[in-house]
Amino acid sequence: MRREGRVRKKPFIESRSTAVIEAKKAATNPGEAADQGKAYGEKLGVPYVVLANGEEIRFWEYDREPFPRLVKTFFSQDDLERWAATRIVRKDPMSVPIDKKIVERDYQTDCINALCREMTDAGAAQAARGNGNGHGAMSATATAVAEPR
Repeated sequence: MRREGRVRKKPFIESRSTAVIEAKKAATNPGEAADQGKAYGEKLGVPYVVLANGEEIRFWEYDREPFPRLVKTFFSQDDLERWAATRIVRKDPMSVPIDKKIVERDYQTDCINALCREMTDAGAAQAARGNGNGHGAMSATATAVAEPR
């Protein structure tokens, strides 16, 4: 990013809200404010809701996740903008052809297709959380379907 004087130029979503922060007092469970935060998010047309009480922070992509999830810190504006941009260009992985120059074997194609089927809106959150295994398989899948022709 380029800086000109004291103004920071944003690459994608300039002067557009990307999240609602619903702040509650410490004695209030932030999860109890989920409906209120979602209503504000829908009214403002923003995809993310942050629920906080000074001790706990929950993040919610309410149109893709059933419940707010506990996070360790607030995400930066740059992170939120990048995620919002990703939502716009997101593709169904099953619609992207596999590059046969990278993946030559049938079992590799079968594995990629199985992983891509899991990367739907319903399965994306679970796949992203994962269990810490399979990073190599996901990297190979990303390379095979994203490699330019």
